[in-house]
Amino acid sequence: MLIDLHRKGVIDEMRDSALRDLKSRNLQQDNIVEYVRNGDLDPSDLPDVVQAIRNAIADLSRRGVDDKYVYYAGLFPVAMILGAELANAGGVHLMHRNTTNGKYENWGFLRHPA
Repeated sequence: MLIDLHRKGVIDEMRDSALRDLKSRNLQQDNIVEYVRNGDLDPSDLPDVVQAIRNAIADLSRRGVDDKYVYYAGLFPVAMILGAELANAGGVHLMHRNTTNGKYENWGFLRHPA
């Protein structure tokens, strides 16, 4: 799941990283869903953004995707909403862009063991 809400847009970088990651694990590359909305966001945009996130999650569920790798760029409040929406979605891996080397890293599951 690629969610690009960054003002400048980073979807190409996310997509390239996700495709490399899927290929390295011999996973289906057609199970990527994307939501892109670049530019400024404000609280009045949240209903549309939340609905798009819910649609992306439902799309992955319909495809039978159990392990979800989430690449996200955007505002912190939306990241919190995304986490809440994914809280019961099974195996959700959080992918984080390392600013030192520019590569995305798997930071583990959304629901970390204690």
